[in-house]
Amino acid sequence: QGSIALEDFIQQYGAPYHLRSDNSKMQTGHLFTSICRRYNISQSWIEPHHQQQNPAERRIQDIKRVVNQILDRTGAPEELWFLCTEYTVYLLNRTSLSALNKKTAIEVMTGETPDRHLKSTTVRVFRTSILL
Repeated sequence: QGSIALEDFIQQYGAPYHLRSDNSKMQTGHLFTSICRRYNISQSWIEPHHQQQNPAERRIQDIKRVVNQILDRTGAPEELWFLCTEYTVYLLNRTSLSALNKKTAIEVMTGETPDRHLKSTTVRVFRTSILL
């Protein structure tokens, strides 16, 4: 499934320059590696049990924390965790970050600026709903 997801990502957004991942069999396998070679994508791997080497791991922890806060504060049933996760990722991808020179993740990935109204609304909703 990982190789299919990588191909879909490349078709939709273009090939990334670099992938950093753990040493899973899927990401070190022949099919995944051949896709990376075909599109000239360099790869690096983190050491086992050293998640801090991969910034995506920290972002995943942040997403889980926010999802749990939303579910707890709204009293939503646990069955809605996936919908809440999609909502959280949608908002975080459209929130500007100082680490990205005040750009959003969507801007960096696609080169397109999300709606300015959405960006300011996102920050307001994020701060009042989650970080209180």
